[in-house]
Amino acid sequence: MSDFTGGEYSYHEILNELLDYLKAENTYIVAASFGGKIALDFVLSNQDKCRGMVLTAPAVSGWEDSQFLLDYYDEEDKLSQVEELEKIAVLNFNTWILRDRHADAVKQEIRDLVMDMQMKSLLKGEPDTESAEIEEEDIILKLKDIKIPVLVVIGDNDVEDFQNIANLIHKEIDSSKKIIIENASHLANLECPEVFESILLEFFT
Repeated sequence: MSDFTGGEYSYHEILNELLDYLKAENTYIVAASFGGKIALDFVLSNQDKCRGMVLTAPAVSGWEDSQFLLDYYDEEDKLSQVEELEKIAVLNFNTWILRDRHADAVKQEIRDLVMDMQMKSLLKGEPDTESAEIEEEDIILKLKDIKIPVLVVIGDNDVEDFQNIANLIHKEIDSSKKIIIENASHLANLECPEVFESILLEFFT
């Protein structure tokens, strides 16, 4: 993971600068969860640079979180204050991946991968330099302006907020297609990599 250099920053502007540096034009964007929010913000400002976009369980700027998510953030914050990092990782796994399924429904390697990612992120800690994200405005009413091909992928067992966001994006963007992956939750690309890969290949071709 890269470190912040300090000051104000915008995720989608960082993406724009990276693509400019790489001289990448007419690119496809594949993004998941919070990355989907960044991708949507980027495309609305740089639609001419994108040939298409795949969004897996995307967030979106301007979405009002449900009480379920607010309670989850509150619990995560309480654990963070007492530095219960492993409990935070377990909370994230149970909230986003396991959901209401039996423990055997998720392969052990998926659990290990998610827990490892969470612990690496949590142990990294806060940046030494002060930095602040430039918050994007509500883009929900602008979604209809996106004209490039968009594929929205969602697990059938994902959190209700993200189910609703997927439906909203599919409804607002005329050039979009929505696919539901069965027996998967928030990161369906991790739980069902072969299915996800076939979906991507079909979309790209």
